[in-house]
Amino acid sequence: MNYKVFGAALLALTVAACGGGEGPDSRAMNTQAGSGAAESRAGESYDVILTSNVDGADIAFTVHEPNQLRVGQSYPLLLHSHGYSGTRTEASERPAADGEGFDARALAGGYGILSLDERGHGDSGGLIRVLDPDFEGQDWLQVLDWVEENLGWVMVRRDETGEMDPVLGAYGGSYGGGFQHLIYRIDPKDRLDAIAPMITWHDLNYSLYPNRVFKSYWAALLSAGGNALANGQHPDVNAGLALGLGANQLTAEQQALLYRNSLAYNCDGHGRPLRRIDALYAQSAGDTLFNLNEARDNYECVKALGGDVRIMVEPAGHSGGAHTNCGSVNMYDAWLAFFDEKLYGRSGAAGFVPQVCLHIGMDGEEGVVLDAIPVGGDEHVVATVSTSNLLLAEAQDAMMGPVALDLGYTAGAGGDLLVGIPRIEISITDPALGVDGLLDPILFVAIGRSQDGGASWQPVMNQVTPYRGYGTFTDELVGVTERFNEGDKLALLIYPSHSGQYPGSGTQPAAMVNVEATVKVPMIGNDHPQP
Repeated sequence: MNYKVFGAALLALTVAACGGGEGPDSRAMNTQAGSGAAESRAGESYDVILTSNVDGADIAFTVHEPNQLRVGQSYPLLLHSHGYSGTRTEASERPAADGEGFDARALAGGYGILSLDERGHGDSGGLIRVLDPDFEGQDWLQVLDWVEENLGWVMVRRDETGEMDPVLGAYGGSYGGGFQHLIYRIDPKDRLDAIAPMITWHDLNYSLYPNRVFKSYWAALLSAGGNALANGQHPDVNAGLALGLGANQLTAEQQALLYRNSLAYNCDGHGRPLRRIDALYAQSAGDTLFNLNEARDNYECVKALGGDVRIMVEPAGHSGGAHTNCGSVNMYDAWLAFFDEKLYGRSGAAGFVPQVCLHIGMDGEEGVVLDAIPVGGDEHVVATVSTSNLLLAEAQDAMMGPVALDLGYTAGAGGDLLVGIPRIEISITDPALGVDGLLDPILFVAIGRSQDGGASWQPVMNQVTPYRGYGTFTDELVGVTERFNEGDKLALLIYPSHSGQYPGSGTQPAAMVNVEATVKVPMIGNDHPQP
């Protein structure tokens, strides 16, 4: 394993946070939320530990009051949590009043922040259960009850049922995006008013086991990061990781667990019905853990319920990326403006944030504003290609690389934008037995670009999609956002294995296949607004 990459990936997974400074735990106790600040003073930060009603484990969190509290006034509260294997921002880490980061600006702008250690992380007890509604979820509901009972300076608002609820937003990345969906899915009081999930998942089955192929690179990092913590992961979580890494499969029960811990579970009509909420999603099209397709699915599910739901696709994610800008729009500026509009009611504050903004390429300096994320169709580049007697075997990619099937497209003067989610119909057959082949073939597909007339090819944004077994599969490939310059060519790349993202998850034993595919690639031209 490349430990430099491992360290960088774990750093990305711990998308961080807010800050704190020391203060007495008793400062805000036993005052009903919404009564307003009891006195005018500088805001403080203090650490709190509750005993979980679920099993007695510690629930550790930190309250960061706004920089200034004024007697009788109240303020929205932003909930925050960390990335996987990370920790909350404690009281001793409160950002400076004149700091430039999002947390410092939020505290200066009249928001409080509550930052929590999830189960098994930091000072919280218990074992990591990957945001299980019955454990991490119940801990969060207990914390929200505590907020209502103890933080008198937190603003309240009458909800759609006439009840007075605290005014709450939430933000954070990766695991810190997943907790927002968790509260949204299960809170019987519907206390969240606006959320800002960054680089998070829609369905953990798709994230880690797409098309029944285990995403072993990322799973190994998650396993190492989670088990390096003092408490570590629950045995059920470790059992799934061990089976996936060892045998390239998950049981039906393990898949059901991943699904239940995902927004997709509720979007598909299971569990508690979802309700309208305002949301600003952020994702990276270059993220190979939680990709553009997952962000699109979150966005479309929540938007259909009637809230103000927007999506910013910016470079920074688990796979790197230069910054959090989509063209000229900065994600943290967008977050603060969105909360100003939705929590403080400042009409038009987030008017500069597009409905759909997508970065172009991994430097992200260029962006495009659209009404929706394009999906490949008949109006785009459409081609049918094939190859015969392709040998599939674990680590075969290191010896021969991908097979490039030219799609017959060359970018003309002015170039073109490949923005959105390609569609594919792909048939995989045994050369002799057709769909009745006896082995277990696994191949990996990417959209490729050549900048030298077809002499060499690179996968666009390093995004690949696996397929397993014989038969015909109609599917979406992973979405990408890239500029094709004049003369650039387009191909379908077929990898016989993929030791970069799927080490150990290739074909075993080796198999020979024929492949035929029809691909629809969303080349959308240049005549779109810039952010």
